[in-house]
Amino acid sequence: MKKSILVLMVVACVALGAVTVVIGFSEDKKSPEIQFQNNEIIFTPGDDYSGLLEGVTATDNRDGDVTQSLVVESVYPNDDGETATVVYVARDKENNIGKANKIVKYQNNSTAASSTEEEETDDTTELSPTEGVVTPSPSPVPETTDQTSSLENTEDNEEADPEEEDLPEGSPRIKLTTDSVTIKKGESVNRISYVESITDDVDSRESLYRQIQIGGDDLDVNTRGTYELIYYVVDSSGNRSNEAKLTITVE
Repeated sequence: MKKSILVLMVVACVALGAVTVVIGFSEDKKSPEIQFQNNEIIFTPGDDYSGLLEGVTATDNRDGDVTQSLVVESVYPNDDGETATVVYVARDKENNIGKANKIVKYQNNSTAASSTEEEETDDTTELSPTEGVVTPSPSPVPETTDQTSSLENTEDNEEADPEEEDLPEGSPRIKLTTDSVTIKKGESVNRISYVESITDDVDSRESLYRQIQIGGDDLDVNTRGTYELIYYVVDSSGNRSNEAKLTITVE
């Protein structure tokens, strides 16, 4: 009798171990894989992230196509100033997360503006008077000249940023693409995407982007209201940048 009971217990243990092994092998632990098409993407700070998802797909070994789960986790410019690294994330039904990076073309707003100014300057040069044509010099108008100089001085004073002027030498500088944004309730926000540029005399742009600090109000995209975020960065020497403010209104 005792031998029979012992045999039954051994059989039960073996069966339980087999079930455990089967469950272990059947558990889904593999993350989705992200694939990229050979298409060209140009990113400008402030652009909607939907353009970065064009030509990007994700598949899972069990769930199949999980492209709908794809999101852009972050975008940061590279040291060359002409490209940016985009970090993509995909998720399957078991919450296994897959990540992949893609290098895209990066177009800074200030760079685009400079190109436009250069083109306008070239056009003006082409329209300069031809040789042999004598243009009569206008009569001097002292009052107009004084007013123009006064306006130019006023504009220079308005464009100067007192916060940046007061920074100690060697401090980094941070600039945002805008100072106010309006979003819908529940809409996701990538706060880093509103950073237009960061400069420092020693640290690289990539390292500075990883040191961005965002303070101010606690942003809650599910609660309507106005939130003020304060951006700054501290370089490797401990120098703190100016504070750039962004007002986000949740409607």
